[in-house]
Amino acid sequence: MKTLTKTLLAGAALLLAAPALAQPGPGGHGGMMGGMMGEMMGERLLERFDANKDGAISKEEFAAARAANFKTMDPNGDGRITKDEVPEAMERMRAQREQERAERMFAELDANGDGAVTQEEFLSRGERMFTRMDRNDDGKLSPEDRRGR
Repeated sequence: MKTLTKTLLAGAALLLAAPALAQPGPGGHGGMMGGMMGEMMGERLLERFDANKDGAISKEEFAAARAANFKTMDPNGDGRITKDEVPEAMERMRAQREQERAERMFAELDANGDGAVTQEEFLSRGERMFTRMDRNDDGKLSPEDRRGR
């Protein structure tokens, strides 16, 4: 198997394994991809790959996700991914991730669901973010707020 294909397959496996990597490690700290980023990635992977929505990705769901990834990377459907297909596939996947991210961000900001984000909604989201990050409740964001993560 060529190096590029091995690298792509390893990357896809890592992406599908992210929920496990995001789990807390010893002492309750984030795993390899710990903290808020790891949690968000894990949640998004569950949203995408947990077909029966039971809060876990089964071996069958994992296999189905891998098959879907293969189809994305094999646009002509010949059952093979060629070196020439990879850049286009990566661009399609990147564009899809960006679109999904934009939709999630907009939905989070548009609190009343009217299809527009007002300044009040925008600032309110910022307040909630600040409050969540200010873990010691001192009204400031500082290195102390990172402790205990």
